[in-house]
Amino acid sequence: MVNVFQIVAEKLVELGFYNFFLPFVLFSTVLYAMLRQTKVLGDSPTILGIVAISVGLFVFGLPVIIGVGVAPELTGFFGQMSVILIVFVFGLLIASFFYPNLMERLPDLVKGGGPLQFLVWAVVAFAALFGLFNFAGNFINFVVKTTSLQPDLLTITGVIMAVLIIFLLITIGGGRGG
Repeated sequence: MVNVFQIVAEKLVELGFYNFFLPFVLFSTVLYAMLRQTKVLGDSPTILGIVAISVGLFVFGLPVIIGVGVAPELTGFFGQMSVILIVFVFGLLIASFFYPNLMERLPDLVKGGGPLQFLVWAVVAFAALFGLFNFAGNFINFVVKTTSLQPDLLTITGVIMAVLIIFLLITIGGGRGG
């Protein structure tokens, strides 16, 4: 006998709820939070919301138009990030057995800007980049295999995007005064 939850889940799959809507909402929410935290576009929540929703629709509208599913890549990415987060939490838990009042001492250890802070940021950056590159690589490989795009066009687009990202990083980093 089919239960009601299976019917609802199948209908949601047919409507594209898991392949489009949930990734779109997640991406737009994270982008809105980042824009609000950095205040790159000002303090207006209306402008930040419009930009976040527009970019979300642009990013997740393209795979729908091409006919590519984003859900498997996102599942892999969030699965990897969840495992890394669990390992980090367990590491803190085990470290708290050996160092009393670790949570009180942790800000002092990280505040100094010494090798421990560099090590923490290097591990975080490595984990994030590994997951992001794995996600992007799987997605790009799938798009290349399923569409008739020329490899030269993809290379040129990738180089242009890399230059734009580097330009944005330099611009944003230079605007903070160091």
